[in-house]
Amino acid sequence: MRLRTRLVLMVGVSVSVGVVAVAAVLGFLAWRSILAQAEAEGLAIARLLAQSATVSEQVVAEVGALLDREMIAQGVLAGQLADAALQSGMGRASLGRLLAEIAARSSIGELWIADGEGRVRAGSADDADVAARVTEATGLPDAALAGLLAGTRFAEPLGIGRQPLGGMPMRYVGVRNSEQAPVVVVGREQAPLGRLSQTMGVQRLLDALVRDRTVAALWVFGPDGHTVASTGGATPSPRETQLVTSVLGGGPARAALSGGWIDVAAAMPDQYGVPAGVALARLSTVALDTLFASYLRAGGATALGVLLVGILLSVVMGRRIAAPMMRIADAAGAVDTRSFVPGALATVTARRDELGYLARTFEVMAEQVFAREEDLERQVRQRTAELQLRNDQLDAARRRLEADLELARLLQSTILPQAFPTDRHWSGTACMTPAQQMAGDFYDYFPLDAHRLGLVIADVSGKGIAPAFFMAVSRSALQEAARRNDDPGVCLAVANDRLCEQNPLDMFVTVFYAIIDERNGTVMYANGGHNRPYVVADDGPPRAIPLTDGVMLGVMPDMPYASGILTLRPGETLFLYTDGVSEAMNLRSEKFGEVRLEAVLTQAAALPVDAMLEAVTDAVRDFAGAAPQSDDITCLVVRYLGDRIEYAPRMTVDA
Repeated sequence: MRLRTRLVLMVGVSVSVGVVAVAAVLGFLAWRSILAQAEAEGLAIARLLAQSATVSEQVVAEVGALLDREMIAQGVLAGQLADAALQSGMGRASLGRLLAEIAARSSIGELWIADGEGRVRAGSADDADVAARVTEATGLPDAALAGLLAGTRFAEPLGIGRQPLGGMPMRYVGVRNSEQAPVVVVGREQAPLGRLSQTMGVQRLLDALVRDRTVAALWVFGPDGHTVASTGGATPSPRETQLVTSVLGGGPARAALSGGWIDVAAAMPDQYGVPAGVALARLSTVALDTLFASYLRAGGATALGVLLVGILLSVVMGRRIAAPMMRIADAAGAVDTRSFVPGALATVTARRDELGYLARTFEVMAEQVFAREEDLERQVRQRTAELQLRNDQLDAARRRLEADLELARLLQSTILPQAFPTDRHWSGTACMTPAQQMAGDFYDYFPLDAHRLGLVIADVSGKGIAPAFFMAVSRSALQEAARRNDDPGVCLAVANDRLCEQNPLDMFVTVFYAIIDERNGTVMYANGGHNRPYVVADDGPPRAIPLTDGVMLGVMPDMPYASGILTLRPGETLFLYTDGVSEAMNLRSEKFGEVRLEAVLTQAAALPVDAMLEAVTDAVRDFAGAAPQSDDITCLVVRYLGDRIEYAPRMTVDA
């Protein structure tokens, strides 16, 4: 992608991101402003509804209180009239007709005279039962007259009851009178007050407000949360119910946006400012959505215009910036092909901005590059000739070193014994396969007298030339000590002291030394930190020789070494090996181990010694597979024959 295109894309993307971000922020702010305005209007409607409902309820309540006071006054007058009539000797039937006439000529709906126990003595109704209680005639509860009958109340609104025959709701008050007429109950129809409540009450106000398209539903709730009035038979949602509960609990007016509606709840205070209920309004957001969509269209058109102008400016500026850069890039390509001509960037170097400074610096750099290339070519030719001379010298030194190592390997292989001593009482074989050109392992056997044979297997620490030389020193020390001492432990102690004196590199060697006697198969042995050899019989699994106390040779002088003794039966084999056998590893870093070695020895127990040795080395080689040999592999196999005769093979040392 060209630089100019990248500049145009970068500026275009930057302008686009900025415009979109600003438009999004402005749109969000516009939406929040519109929503806040709608919530404010909703709260105003709810508060207006709350105030209007409160005023309507207060007016109806005040009218009811005035009516109660008027009825109390009528009850007092009716009581006085009843006293006068009863004192004049008027009967109860005549008194009832008098009360009915008073009710017919006035606004009083019913008049009842009760005795001290609440039973009817006279009433305005034609079918008044003088044996019944007033509460049965009016439909009031017995508790309504309790205060009047007890004498604790002298005038009291009794509540709403129903006339038994007409069934119309009546509003009753009671008055405590004289002994002639103890209780006077006055009733008036509740219908006019109900019509007043409907004319000025909450329901009419709700019906008027809901005609506005923005008002979807209105509710008025009492102080206990029950619905007092509502519109359209709508049911509040759980979210709206939660708002009402919050306001009833003493919270402020609340508004919430949910499901395309704005829900607003406000408390309705009574004449004393105490919340007497809650008004809830559900407002539609259609008008808000329409207004917000118009804002979005206007903002989107403005953002698109700004974006197009920004892209046009980015194209123009990209061309002005990219043209000099392309000239410098072409000049860089000319420098690479060595076709650059000084002065080719004259129009760019004349500029006084960063591009001009870059072009001037580039011309100076190009001249220096040409000069340095010539100097480097000269130095390369000189260093190439010197390097070739050094390589020839290194090749000659490598060939001499390889020849010396090969000679050393041959010499080391000749140091080890090549043929096992011929004797009818035993047969033996051995092999040594070095991990590198020079090995640190070695085996040895030498006659001590006409009946005894010394056997040695050892492993020098490390691999390479130094262990190979230390191997020769160790072999000489062991042979010299063996010929002077008949006890294997003493032999290892003498050899250890000598090696400690001749060990400038602090190397060490593990050794197993044994003396086998052909006359009775007795084997005396001592172990200096070496692997335990095995006694292999053809009638059972191989047995590891018990260890004797003894550390590696060459570590510390004056160390004691104990000796052990065992007896071989005719046909039993002594198998000696180094850790290159048991610690041989395959590509999965698994070791050959002593368990596999014992299994191979068990299978090869009846084979001749050379076949047994070949079986072990083949098993180790097959186990390792393609993995490189990690250590020298050395084995020494000796079978005690007694009076039997068995072929004694020669030793092998692998190159």
